[in-house]
Amino acid sequence: MKLVSWNIDSLNAVLTGASARAELSRKVIKT
Repeated sequence: MKLVSWNIDSLNAVLTGASARAELSRKVIKT
């Protein structure tokens, strides 16, 4: 669960930075 929380925090940081990076992060998390 810690990894999931860390991923959510990363996604939030990326989302505020650039939506393009957010999509890449989501793809990486899915794989």
